[in-house]
Amino acid sequence: MGKMTIYLPRKLVYEELSDEQRAYLQERIPDNYNLREYIRDISELEEQIGSLSLEAREFAESKNYTLAGMTYLDITDLDKIYNTLRVGNTIAAKKLIDELETANRERIPSRLYRKFYEE
Repeated sequence: MGKMTIYLPRKLVYEELSDEQRAYLQERIPDNYNLREYIRDISELEEQIGSLSLEAREFAESKNYTLAGMTYLDITDLDKIYNTLRVGNTIAAKKLIDELETANRERIPSRLYRKFYEE
C-alpha cells in the first residue's frame, strides 16, 4: 500500500489541523522549529503579502503603473514562497528565498529566516 496523501488548507491554523497534518508538517520543517511558531511565521508572511496587495492597488489607482507592476511581481515571488512553506517544502522555499532581492528578503519574518539559515 502506498503513502497516504495529506491535504493541507490554504490558511494554516494550528488548532484546526488534524494530528496527521501536524505530523506531516513537523517532519518537513527544520528540527529546531516549533510547529506553532512555524505556522505563526508563515501567517505573518501571508499578512505581508496582503499589505503589499493593498500597496499595489493604491499604486494602480493613482496611475503609478510601474510601481504597481513591480509590487505585483514582488507579491508573486512572496506568494510562491508562502505556498511552498504552507505545504512544508522548506528546501524549495529556501531556494526561492535565496533568489529574492534584498528588499523582499526583508519581508520574510525574521525568525523564519533565521531558522532556515542557522547552522
